[in-house]
Amino acid sequence: MIKLTTDLRETAIAIAQEAGQAIMQVYAGGFDVRIKDDNSPVTAADLAANQVIEQGLQQLTPELPVLSEESAQVPWEQRRHWGAATASSASTSP
Repeated sequence: MIKLTTDLRETAIAIAQEAGQAIMQVYAGGFDVRIKDDNSPVTAADLAANQVIEQGLQQLTPELPVLSEESAQVPWEQRRHWGAATASSASTSP
């Protein structure tokens, strides 16, 4: 299990702020809205923020998988083991 430290918290806040900046850059210009397969909207701002957040989290906690609404779907066969892998690695940690 990952312990929430001040550094971890501050880095997560910085990632969120960077994602906000990416959104504002898109909003500064024109943008289109695309409709996804599930009939929900997605914009370039959504995708830019998602990319910043995913990359930041992968660098911050590479041992944890990242799943988001805007990322490619991860098959259930892979996801169903995520909790078990996290629990077993936490139980073997000092």
